[in-house]
Amino acid sequence: GIGLMATEAFLPSYGIFAIGGLVAFGFGSILLFDDDMGSFGVSLGLVGGVSLTTAIITVYTLTMAVKHRRRTATTGTEGLVGQKAVVMDDFETRGKVRVGGEIWNAVNSGSTTLEAGVEVVIENVEKLKLTVKQEN
Repeated sequence: GIGLMATEAFLPSYGIFAIGGLVAFGFGSILLFDDDMGSFGVSLGLVGGVSLTTAIITVYTLTMAVKHRRRTATTGTEGLVGQKAVVMDDFETRGKVRVGGEIWNAVNSGSTTLEAGVEVVIENVEKLKLTVKQEN
């Protein structure tokens, strides 16, 4: 049971191994000291408590993993789309913009000339070229 729960951390099974491990742990704990004399045994309260605690931790971990997976990218080129940039020099079609301390090549997707110091929004990233548009 514990092995299946540990496997969940390394394989993307969406909780299947964790649930299987929890069930195997619970049944295994009950059957572990099953004897006819009744002198040895495991408290059902202990098995239930450990199983419940493990289930709560597993559900919490899976919930946090799903929440984190749904977030938008904040790094790399995907994280640049929607950010603001500042125009370095006047340009109509191609020029340079500053984003987070870095200077990028940019293409103006709008019809107006972009003046130095104006804030623009990044619409697209293609290799090392940003497509930008002036904020209204």
